[in-house]
Amino acid sequence: GRVAGADEQFQEGHIREPEGGVFESLRDGMWEPLTVPKTQVAETRELLAMRDQAVALLAAEAATFDDTPALDEARDRLRSAWEGYVDRWGPMGRVKVTTSTKLTRDGEPIVTRTFPQAITRFRRDPYGPLVLALEVLDEESGTVKAGPMLRERMVVPRQPVTGVDSVGDAVAVSLDTM
Repeated sequence: GRVAGADEQFQEGHIREPEGGVFESLRDGMWEPLTVPKTQVAETRELLAMRDQAVALLAAEAATFDDTPALDEARDRLRSAWEGYVDRWGPMGRVKVTTSTKLTRDGEPIVTRTFPQAITRFRRDPYGPLVLALEVLDEESGTVKAGPMLRERMVVPRQPVTGVDSVGDAVAVSLDTM
């Protein structure tokens, strides 16, 4: 593998595609090859694009108190990317449920739940769970809807404390800002 550069601000497990169809994952500070079958490259690219858009949206929300048109546009782009993903691949939370003819000790059939390989691999990315939270899946009906992040603001910057009423509060504020 190749050592991650000091200027790269990626967390352990970050997945990227430095070249077309070649993926890497950050392991112990080194970029290691990540095998993605050709049949899963397009889906993996879409997941990575949604990850980058979701992270950028949260960063933009954290940078301002105001709900700006730019925030609305970023949220709309992310929602559009998610809708396109669902149209092409189905919900990210989709599972294949298989009931075996083998029985448990209690005489119940063995049921297995299999997730798509692209999703299973993507869950290892530090922001994989963030992307999976873009949707809410009703497993009973198999229907999916946009999660809260695609509908409304999630992050509000902390407002600085400009005054307190007691010494105890002053100590607490001082410790919190260190």
